[in-house]
Amino acid sequence: MEVPLIQQIVVVLGKRLVNSQLTAEGVSRVEMLADVFEQYDPQTTVLVFCGGITTGQEMSEAEVMYDYFSQHFPKLVALMPSQQIVLESTSTNTIENIVNTARILCESSLCFSNEPIRMTLVSNDYHLERLFEIEHSMKGQGLLSRICHECQREGLLISMEYAASAHHLASYPYQTIQGKVFKYIDRLTIYRVYLEGAYYGSFERPLVEVHHKPFSIAKQTLRDLNQMSLPSEIEHKLSVIASAIAQTHPDEGMSGVTQWLPLMHQQLTQLNRLVDPETNGESSNIWF
Repeated sequence: MEVPLIQQIVVVLGKRLVNSQLTAEGVSRVEMLADVFEQYDPQTTVLVFCGGITTGQEMSEAEVMYDYFSQHFPKLVALMPSQQIVLESTSTNTIENIVNTARILCESSLCFSNEPIRMTLVSNDYHLERLFEIEHSMKGQGLLSRICHECQREGLLISMEYAASAHHLASYPYQTIQGKVFKYIDRLTIYRVYLEGAYYGSFERPLVEVHHKPFSIAKQTLRDLNQMSLPSEIEHKLSVIASAIAQTHPDEGMSGVTQWLPLMHQQLTQLNRLVDPETNGESSNIWF
């Protein structure tokens, strides 16, 4: 039996489950895959569903996404050779998604070309836009270039366009005040990534140059949030984050980074869980 020459890998990035079920955000990613399916030749494409079993869940994100895809779009599944649908069900974050995918594909002998294979990502708009913003503004901390490097280590040569528009962006499903706040909080992650890069010495350029873009994004995001009427608990956490941003300019030296990075990470994680409409499996405005 002749093995097809794989030309394209389409990766659906996982989203945290609630009660072992897809949330609206997870559903939007799978449905985006269905929407763009006709752009690909099933015989030369590998579909990858990513995501492991997170705390409190009984199934992996990959399994649940594939189940939804096969139940709602059986005709599309029937077009794909079964060995070219891959479930990566052990990862807990995006980099593990891709590295484990590369390992699985290499071990399966599906991808054996000496030429780079094009990889396209499927996720929500805010998620991919953040990844590409980091890629462009902070070389050394970019997840996508690391993905290409890690895949090469596993023996898989891939090519990936570093523009969000070249990938498949599912619209964030919560067009509410709470959903808007969630996306703002997610955008503050860009500055935390800068602090991590500064702390670990990841940047080749002078810190004062690298600092400019993430700082500008963070300041504008805080201004946008300050114009909203928010619960006091959230305002307090944002004030801690604002202090972290103000006290970590490169001119202040590394002591500020060392002091404020763990605090900013803690506050952002708590805020993310607090404002995410899907934290409790609810799509309503919980506290607005």
